Amino acid sequence: MVVKIPKKMYIYIENDDKGIRPCIKKEEIEKKLGFAFKDISDDTLYYNAVLPSGWSIVDNQYPNYKSLLDQNGLERGVIHYNDHSRDSLDKVGDNKSTCIYWVPRYSVHCDYLDSNNMIQIIYFGNKNERLYIAGMVSSSETSNYETINYFMNNAREYGDNNYPWHNDIFAYWDLNIKLINDEKILDKHK
Repeated sequence: MVVKIPKKMYIYIENDDKGIRPCIKKEEIEKKLGFAFKDISDDTLYYNAVLPSGWSIVDNQYPNYKSLLDQNGLERGVIHYNDHSRDSLDKVGDNKSTCIYWVPRYSVHCDYLDSNNMIQIIYFGNKNERLYIAGMVSSSETSNYETINYFMNNAREYGDNNYPWHNDIFAYWDLNIKLINDEKILDKHK
């Protein structure tokens, strides 16, 4: 399957001051993940790419974004498509540009746990695998950023101690998947 992949590639680093690093090279992605990139003549934004076997690009919850899923259905990257990005190709970290953010398997997250956006859960892992739940905050407490930051720091410490390479986009993908059940977590919170 041939798809268009943005030439601007970043690594998302959760606990880095800047949040992203523009240091990934297509050759590294080709070698370590099995992509095949080909330049498109006169296109400064995209490569034609052949995805590794079993990988797919699917809609994301946000407009203008797509998720790049591996053969296990885990999000390996987020692609941001923007028609106006030709004006901002040279701006590093410009969220208005077309680019791909490669994501590590595990990082710190703060997500809404329920469909009514009443409970936030702070954890280390990913959307499918919450390895360590640092805490939950109800919507009435969300203005208390100190509590959320405390839980985020706690989750980050867990990650640093147990998964020291968690910021490496190539690390830990060979581990077995541990799927989670949000209903069980909600029942415990009640």
